[in-house]
Amino acid sequence: MSRAMDASPACLRGQKGQQMLHLMNLLYVGPDQILPLTSILGAIGGALLIFWRHVVSFFKKIGSLFSKKKSTAEGENTISK
Repeated sequence: MSRAMDASPACLRGQKGQQMLHLMNLLYVGPDQILPLTSILGAIGGALLIFWRHVVSFFKKIGSLFSKKKSTAEGENTISK
C-alpha cells in the first residue's frame, strides 16, 4: 500500500471507499463556488430593486387581465340564468 492509502481513514480504503472519496470531491461546495452564485443573485436582486415600480405594475396588469376575464364570465352566467 502507498503512504496516501495508509493516511486515509479505514472507511475510505478499498474500491468502494475510493468511489466515495471521488464522489465527495465532486460534490464539494466551497466558498470559491458559492461567491459567484451570490454575486449573480445580488445583481438580479439589485436590478429588481431598481425597476421595482415596473415589475409591480407588470404583475398588476397580468392580475387584472385574469380578474376581468373571470368577472365577465361570471356576469355572463348570471345573465343566462
